Amino acid sequence: MSTSHAIPDTRRGRAYRRVMLVAGILSIVGIADHVRALFWRVLSGPPTNGSMGVPQRLIILTGWAIICWCAVRAVRGNLLPPMWAAVTLPILIWTYLLWPG
Repeated sequence: MSTSHAIPDTRRGRAYRRVMLVAGILSIVGIADHVRALFWRVLSGPPTNGSMGVPQRLIILTGWAIICWCAVRAVRGNLLPPMWAAVTLPILIWTYLLWPG
C-alpha cells in the first residue's frame, strides 16, 4: 500500500480542498439520484430501448462513490487521493460511454 500525501497549506492546496468540497456535495447528490433510479429500475423490470440498465447504473454509482471517498479524504483528512483512484475514474467513464445500448 502506498503512503498518503498531505495537501500543502498553500493557496493551491486550499483551492483544491474547496473544489473537492464541491465535488463531494455533487457526488452525494449523484449517489442519491442513482440509488433512486436503480431502485425504480429493479422494480420496473427489464430496460426498454434507450434507457440505462442495472449494470450501467452500478458503474455510475461506483464512480460517484469513488469521487465521494476522495472528497472526504481531501476535506476531512487533508490527504490527496491515491493513484488508483485517479486511474479508476477514467476507466469507469470509458466503460460507461462504450457500453452497448
